[in-house]
Amino acid sequence: MIDPLAVKVEGCHQNRNISDIVDSSDVKVIKEERYLAGVLYLIWAKPS
Repeated sequence: MIDPLAVKVEGCHQNRNISDIVDSSDVKVIKEERYLAGVLYLIWAKPS
């Protein structure tokens, strides 16, 4: 129930797997770090 509220308030989807989205895109992940209980992603990537 948090996701619909977060989308309306923040414009943020809490239940999306960011790693899967990036992996399926046309970039090569160099490094990935997660902070704040896995909510904040820092991803270093370059074009494939």
